[in-house]
Amino acid sequence: MSRMALWALLALLVALPVRTDGAQEPVPAEEAPEQAEAEDAADDPVAVDPVAEAYRVFGEGRIAQMTGERDEAIAAYRRAAELDPQAVDPLIEIANLSLSTRDLEAAEAAAAEAVERDPDAAAAHRALGAVYFRRLRSGDDPEAAERAVASLSEAVRLDPEDLRSRSQLARLLAALQRGEEAATHLREILSRAPDAYSDLLLLAQLRLSAGDREQAFDYLLQSLRIEPRQPEAREMVDDLLRDRGIPGRSPDEALAEVVALYEKGSADHPDDQALRLSLADGLARLGRLEAAAEAFERILAAEPRSEIALMGLAMVRRQQRQLEDAEAALLRLLEENSRSVPARMALGGVFATRCEYARAAEEFQALVALPRNSYGSRHRRETLARLAQALEHLGQYEEAYDALDEAFRLSGDSVEAFRYRVALVQNRVAAGLPDEAAVLVEALIADRPGEPGLLALQARVLNAGGRSDAALGILRALVAEYPETGGAVHALVRHHAERGDLPAAERITRGWLEERADDPDFRFQLGALLERQGKLEEAEAEFRRVIAAEPDHDLALNYLGYMLADRNDRLEESEELIQRALAEDPYNGSYLDSLGWVQFRQGDLNLAEPNLLRAQQCMPENSVVLDHLGDLYRAKGNSEEAVRFWRKALQHDGDQELEREAIARKIEEAGNDRD
Repeated sequence: MSRMALWALLALLVALPVRTDGAQEPVPAEEAPEQAEAEDAADDPVAVDPVAEAYRVFGEGRIAQMTGERDEAIAAYRRAAELDPQAVDPLIEIANLSLSTRDLEAAEAAAAEAVERDPDAAAAHRALGAVYFRRLRSGDDPEAAERAVASLSEAVRLDPEDLRSRSQLARLLAALQRGEEAATHLREILSRAPDAYSDLLLLAQLRLSAGDREQAFDYLLQSLRIEPRQPEAREMVDDLLRDRGIPGRSPDEALAEVVALYEKGSADHPDDQALRLSLADGLARLGRLEAAAEAFERILAAEPRSEIALMGLAMVRRQQRQLEDAEAALLRLLEENSRSVPARMALGGVFATRCEYARAAEEFQALVALPRNSYGSRHRRETLARLAQALEHLGQYEEAYDALDEAFRLSGDSVEAFRYRVALVQNRVAAGLPDEAAVLVEALIADRPGEPGLLALQARVLNAGGRSDAALGILRALVAEYPETGGAVHALVRHHAERGDLPAAERITRGWLEERADDPDFRFQLGALLERQGKLEEAEAEFRRVIAAEPDHDLALNYLGYMLADRNDRLEESEELIQRALAEDPYNGSYLDSLGWVQFRQGDLNLAEPNLLRAQQCMPENSVVLDHLGDLYRAKGNSEEAVRFWRKALQHDGDQELEREAIARKIEEAGNDRD
């Protein structure tokens, strides 16, 4: 047996269990004379073989190491190395123990001596490589990286089965930007150990650095199939999916693969809540909202105070339009952390979606009032923008303008700055201040001359200010320059419709549809133009054509349903169409008004009232809704309330003379009723 084999056998034997109670193992009587002779020989220094003594002392070192007596172990290993000048194992043990105490000088000296004694000892090169690797991390040796590579490469050459050294070498090469060499070693590891998930992860990182997103994604999936509880791997997958997707796979296909993997992982490791969070997020992004909600609920059953799970559940419930459940989750979160900026922003969003604009504004104002260092500038800008939207719905245009202006000033040179400037223009138009809007839009155009969207906005501003001819000139020039751009054509159609030139708007729309018959938006627009001209049968045909192509086209469903209700025609079908529209957008004020109106036509005044009031909450200045409420309350015998709503209708956006005259007559008749 070779000397190296003897050292290895000794290490194995010493590792076997020993008695720790201090008692001697009993010696059978017939063996006692031989034991006595052996002890006598041990007492005779002339009879001791240094190599054998080295083995014995090495064993003492092993025992000392196993019992935590590190200094005694190092001393024993040093004595063994002195007794046997060819032995490398004691020196390797010294190096390893010194490394564990961060004594790099002693570790390097011992490992280097081991290599010098036996250049073909893979373990000695491995120990020396580990020392240099540690020096590299401490930064005290500029040549440590190359020395570590050299030592670990030699260890791997001498012992190709040493996968630990090969993995360490691959990581070092990757850190040195020697990706192909690192990948070669990683593939060798995986050929011998296919379940080495951490090496698969590193290989994925290398492929991603090389720009091979598809291969990187495949390696990540392999790694996660072996061990799904890898936060770093899951984070890489998430980044890949969110950033440009995976070549060769559709976004949904790639996400479905990941979700299936997380589902299995969560089933295998039900207590890993971080993995279940990844699953819940993936399910939500895949559109499996109820499954996502269940996953978040399971997390909360185990960790009721998990802010991430509460926020995730709230977002899913909001997507499902289950706003009461979303609100409940957010309030639970705020009970745990009243300073949670994301929760307050989301809660304000829930209120805004429900058209509870005063409550939404209150939440956003509370956030704006926080010290500026409470949350990032980007979130503050977004909060100000949402506050402005809520305030505009409440008719508080000046306060909204101030919020938007602050958001713009905070945006600096960011891409959001342009969006805020456009919103400022729109605010001035909504506030009935077209001259101020004109100044703002001209400044925008000066910064971005010739941009079609800004020119269309300028036309809208000019039209609002009574300069319809100038607006028309801009829009015609836009359509001439961009004849294939639907946005320019749509802006021109809207301009004609707003001026009351419905035949011109119809003619342009039909011209667009001659070459694009399947365009649902322009066909819906054609139906609306026909209805406004009293061409009801033609309008109905166009709406039905849109719905046949897109059964969930909520605009067409609502318009047709309302048109039937307004004519007091086919009310049952009318309600069914409107309910389908509301299924797509349950908090749409126009759809709620349509539902309330058809219920009014059916004589269900108690059902109609809450829907019309909700519609008015969403669109407080809409004259049609206000007119409907007036009709409702007159039918209920409350003439005073009816007149109040009719008068509000006349104060706001009723722009058709016939409607205004009809409302005025109803007010007069209601007055006669009271008399």
